[in-house]
Amino acid sequence: MARFDALAERVATVLGRGSMMRYLRLFFNLMRYNLVRELEYRAHFLLGVIMDLFWVALQLIVIEMYFKFTDNIAGWTKAETLILMGIFRIVKGIFDVYFRPNLFALPQAIGRGELDYIITKPANTLFLVSLKRHQFNQAGTALMGAGILIYAFRLSPISFNLSMFFQLILTIVFGLVVFYSVVLVFSTLSIYVTRLSAISAYYDVLSNLLRYPTDALGHHAGFVSTLLIPLTVVATLPAKLVLGKVPETQLFLEAVLSMGIFSVTYLFWNISLRRYSSASS
Repeated sequence: MARFDALAERVATVLGRGSMMRYLRLFFNLMRYNLVRELEYRAHFLLGVIMDLFWVALQLIVIEMYFKFTDNIAGWTKAETLILMGIFRIVKGIFDVYFRPNLFALPQAIGRGELDYIITKPANTLFLVSLKRHQFNQAGTALMGAGILIYAFRLSPISFNLSMFFQLILTIVFGLVVFYSVVLVFSTLSIYVTRLSAISAYYDVLSNLLRYPTDALGHHAGFVSTLLIPLTVVATLPAKLVLGKVPETQLFLEAVLSMGIFSVTYLFWNISLRRYSSASS
């Protein structure tokens, strides 16, 4: 596990030793601790990975069945649908590893007064609330997403190049920022609403919605897309960018939109945190 410390020190040497590097080292320490904890229960870890791969495989079977009877769905071919699914699976997999266990636990932490303990730490509260615990047994989703992308691009007539690779990385980052922001808003509402326990239900609805293109909603797509503009940034817009369905200038729009959504969410978090009543008050 010394590799985590060495990597953090190496990056710190290159980029400097300011506050940002302090949080980078903290992140690597948290990663090391959580990985050790996961590997103490290897059977549970492997079972989690296997079950995750199983559910993704079932969704692939469903898509295969759809395209047994049609060449496209709302203008999306099989390869294009798989590219969208692969992008979403990578975003969801990264989110499930680093953010999901923490944001899902936030309502309970607020209800039990455990947030008091986190607030007193000499670090950014949102950083600790979001990244304290990792679930590496959920990494199978991201790995399957990468595999789906490779398979989909082999089916597609599009030639994958280095420029497209970097564009794909950026869209995944922007999608992850938006996905995190949306779930954080739901979790933060527990400061105002006691015993908010439906976070997992909301998350399942989001997951089921985002794994398919909004175009598949038919004549309602425009209206729904207007209502769910933040969510289209997670997978549908990135897939359209990679596939050339929208101009490359949309990448700049996606960047602005994702940073704007995160900024508003961060402001909402800080305002809500000031309204939080500690268990000792």
